[in-house]
Amino acid sequence: MTAGPPTPRRSRTATTSEETPDADVPHDAEAPPADPNEEETTVDLVATTINFAPTRG
Repeated sequence: MTAGPPTPRRSRTATTSEETPDADVPHDAEAPPADPNEEETTVDLVATTINFAPTRG
């Protein structure tokens, strides 16, 4: 295998006219649709406070 020129990296920003039609679509539109057969999952977040200050005796 020979070392050739570096592969050009594609920019994430739209640079050509064929990439711009979806530029005004919000990012949420890229998310896949929810699966109606999938069970709904709820995650409970618990906040924990840790006090590192020394206690007074």
